[in-house]
Amino acid sequence: MIDNSRMSFSLFSLRSYVYTLISVFTVDCRQLLYLDSIRFFGTMIIVLKEMLKESAVFFLLLLVIVAGFLQSFFGYPQYIHF
Repeated sequence: MIDNSRMSFSLFSLRSYVYTLISVFTVDCRQLLYLDSIRFFGTMIIVLKEMLKESAVFFLLLLVIVAGFLQSFFGYPQYIHF
């Protein structure tokens, strides 16, 4: 049987782990600002930003094309009369 103090310690340990995971994202964003001053990393950050923008546009257009393709399959059987 687990006593009450041990359970509260476990709960606080879990909470501290979650807070640490959340704070990692802010630290990483801050670290990118410092790495931006180095020539190689600055160029790589710009290239990665552009690649992410272009891939988002690609997948959005792909989603539109797939939606139109599926719509044609759903609309096709209503015009066939046997």
